[in-house]
Amino acid sequence: MPVQTTYPGVYVQEVPSGARTIVGVSTSVTAFVGAARQGPVNRPTKVRSMAEYVRTFGPPWDAAHPLGHSVNLFFANGGVEALIVRAAGSGAAEATTTLRNATPADVLVLTANGSGAWANRIGSVGLEVAVDHAGTANPADLFTLVLRQRSADSGPGGSVVVAEETFANLSMAPKHPRYVGKVLPGSKLARVTGPATAVAGTSQATSTGKNPLPAQVSLGAANGVLRVSVDYGPVTDLTVASGATANVARADVVTAINTAATAAALPVTASLNGANNLVLTTTGTAGADRSVVVHTAPSGDAAATLTMGLAAGGTEASGAAALRPVPTAAGAERGFGGGTDVDPTAANLVPASGTGGIYALGPRLPPVQPALPAEPAGHRPGGRRNEREQCRAVHRPGVLPAGAGVPDRGHHRRVAGGERERRAAGRTRRARRDLLPPGDRRGAAAGRAAGHGEPLPRPARWPG
Repeated sequence: MPVQTTYPGVYVQEVPSGARTIVGVSTSVTAFVGAARQGPVNRPTKVRSMAEYVRTFGPPWDAAHPLGHSVNLFFANGGVEALIVRAAGSGAAEATTTLRNATPADVLVLTANGSGAWANRIGSVGLEVAVDHAGTANPADLFTLVLRQRSADSGPGGSVVVAEETFANLSMAPKHPRYVGKVLPGSKLARVTGPATAVAGTSQATSTGKNPLPAQVSLGAANGVLRVSVDYGPVTDLTVASGATANVARADVVTAINTAATAAALPVTASLNGANNLVLTTTGTAGADRSVVVHTAPSGDAAATLTMGLAAGGTEASGAAALRPVPTAAGAERGFGGGTDVDPTAANLVPASGTGGIYALGPRLPPVQPALPAEPAGHRPGGRRNEREQCRAVHRPGVLPAGAGVPDRGHHRRVAGGERERRAAGRTRRARRDLLPPGDRRGAAAGRAAGHGEPLPRPARWPG
């Protein structure tokens, strides 16, 4: 802000500078491109230790595949951070496995992340997947997927687990927040690639009470609100009873729920099954994204009285429940197969298409520096005489050889400015020499004649 000048004196006003701080960047990051046993292909992956490299790309290979050995030497000699791009030859294939439901029908195709035979299940070695229903938050609708990579081992069993990923409470419904297609991309071992066509077998969603309803249900304002969410939408409060608590026939409870659902335009209907359990069922077209969920109301909750919802012990199944892969027994996990290795060639490391290989580093590649112009013949870097000659040559066409670089106008100004400074300095030296007494001028001439570059010292006292 401007300085307020209230009295004579010297004032200081600080003005923000347009200069920006030079931010330091790391100069110890090294990129490696080559063949590895496993891992993603043509995708730069950052690793900060050899152990992290082994977890992603496997142990070092052999002499014909030196990438792992080079990375190991990099970290052994003080390297801090490396970017790894795994390259594969044309024709290399990824291992896959297919999971089926109870129908049976193919419902889930998993593909290993990275081509090669590393994922092929041979005996007890390779990549496998296990499925479980019982250990989920909703055993009637969700499933857990476990991916394990096993390597050969000399101990009992002949293999050891080197990598394991667990994805719990997955759903086959695309709108579910834990849809398998949304969650599995976080895996380093495998990804979802199918099936290519929609799977038949979807149904209406249901929510079933844990216990049969008694002939008379005690309901009132204190427990007369049923909070329901349909098709993963917002919650809706259905008022089943109000006023003082009273006994309500179970058939009237069903009627009250249907009346409230119709008034709220909620696509759900209530009914009693053969055991007199209360059942809520979605209406309309069946599909994988159909769902009905009973929540606990903040006040006047009826779910506990009617034993509805997971919190009260009820059972809920979405329209995609039948699409879940069947559970696998211990020792009967599904293995991957079909992966093949093909060594990369120079065309795979530096593709002519400009994509993949080293080009996978993208913006991390250093910029290409333009070629410097050719210097004139006889150029001496830093020579003042040569600079003057270049400047004169600019104004005399034909002096510089063909193809020689021509200094820009800024260069002319810099050289001209330096020439002016040298001339001014010469005039100053001559003026000072003229002011000296005659003896000192002779001394200066004698000193120069004797080969000294500077005049002889002046007398301690000037002649009067």
